[in-house]
Amino acid sequence: MRGRPLAALVTVTALLCTSKVLAAGTEKENPETKTTKPIVKVLTPAGAGFVMGSWGTSKILIVLEITDTSGTGVATDDFGTPRFVEPNKNVDLFVDHIVEKGSYVNGTGLTVMQVVSIVPTENLKTGTYRLTPPVDLASVPDRVRKEGFSYPSDAMLDAVDFNFQVKDRNGSTSDVSRLAVAFAQDLFKGPFSPPPNEKQAQPKNNHEEGTKPTKP
Repeated sequence: MRGRPLAALVTVTALLCTSKVLAAGTEKENPETKTTKPIVKVLTPAGAGFVMGSWGTSKILIVLEITDTSGTGVATDDFGTPRFVEPNKNVDLFVDHIVEKGSYVNGTGLTVMQVVSIVPTENLKTGTYRLTPPVDLASVPDRVRKEGFSYPSDAMLDAVDFNFQVKDRNGSTSDVSRLAVAFAQDLFKGPFSPPPNEKQAQPKNNHEEGTKPTKP
């Protein structure tokens, strides 16, 4: 069952849409005008994020923007929700917990759909991704700040992965926009080992796919 829109999120989303419209006249030439396939962008968390504290009781606020570059419209269901292409279980949970949807027209005249979801972490599944932990900057010695450091393998965090991909009504498929989120009980405070002489491959995950994140 989909969650009901939250008043605070409605306000935030409305302000986000307004700011985009007001800034439209000042936007420069955008690469999105050079493609005819939809563009999916994760606005928040950008790139990767961390859940601090208790994983099972936490929630992740995820905001997507989907740009309709062809002008034909993004393929949706009867409720106006984007039909994601080959979604994994985490994207299914994202859809189940959508709390707000909206759209605006950007400075290049393209319609941009906004989708807001508050996803409970309890049922999210890990995949093959691992993330370096967030660092407590106050614990980093000056020497390490200058020379850099490498993370011990046991400090790496299991991450949940979202694979967002959509089609437009012409059948054109967007590139996959990925989001990785990891659980961290605390900020990383060391040990700070010297960086390797040569770049090494990230350690492989040693847990089965589809399990819940491992607490460090």
